[in-house]
Amino acid sequence: MFFKKKINLKYPQDRGLYAFTKHRRGDFLLFLKESLPGVFEFMQLPDRYVLSFTIEEFTQACDTKLLDLVEQLPEDVFEVADANKVNLEKNP
Repeated sequence: MFFKKKINLKYPQDRGLYAFTKHRRGDFLLFLKESLPGVFEFMQLPDRYVLSFTIEEFTQACDTKLLDLVEQLPEDVFEVADANKVNLEKNP
């Protein structure tokens, strides 16, 4: 049996995978890092575009149920996704 925990979504969870629940169903956002203070970097999956959101944009997306936390990826899976992002940056 699964119990849904209430999670504070003011800040993205490390290695957090978020699903779009409206507009872009079937797409996901993977939290990569905080690139600047108050600016979060995500990778859109499956297209692998890198997107940036401010704290306000992220909080509003979670409050309006546009984004929903699916799971926290294991470290080895996250490392593969992050390495994929680095390869994309080197070879546009």
